[in-house]
Amino acid sequence: MASAIVLPIMRLVKLSVACSLDGFLEGPDGGIDWIRGGADYGMEAFLASLDTTLIGRRTFEFARRSGNKFFPSMTNYVFSTSLPSGVMDEVEVVGGDAVDFVSGLKKRRTGRDLWLFGGHELIASMLRSRLVDEILLTVHPVLLGGGLPLFGSFAERQELKLVEAKPLKNGVVMLSYRAIVRAGQ
Repeated sequence: MASAIVLPIMRLVKLSVACSLDGFLEGPDGGIDWIRGGADYGMEAFLASLDTTLIGRRTFEFARRSGNKFFPSMTNYVFSTSLPSGVMDEVEVVGGDAVDFVSGLKKRRTGRDLWLFGGHELIASMLRSRLVDEILLTVHPVLLGGGLPLFGSFAERQELKLVEAKPLKNGVVMLSYRAIVRAGQ
């Protein structure tokens, strides 16, 4: 009887963000007042699949200025070369190489998936390194004309598979994509 090959189970990195129809995370003034509420975005099920957030420094500082804290039931990592490394309230600041750090987290056999929460530079570095397994976008029906681009400085072709496209009553479209891994990648 032939034995089955058991592949190691890796945790997934899931990028889930709101963006404008023209591909911005925030408007020219840094605002996010264009993000529409009043819909079930499936966050309860999404959050249940996670135990870790990956956060860029600017996103972290924006949340702090807004008086928000991150998820107390999760491990929250903030990636920064300007903040001191170590534990700060409910987050741990990581000053080292984000790609190496996240690669190590993905390989751990215990734990749930990882939420690439924000930071356009962090998002771009994770995409360049092909660490993002799923992209979940809530596309809001607004053209901002400028601001912080969704994928930052990322400018490399990657093939994705559409998993779901779901229009909501508030005009938002939820798009779910899975990364396509080709031999040799």
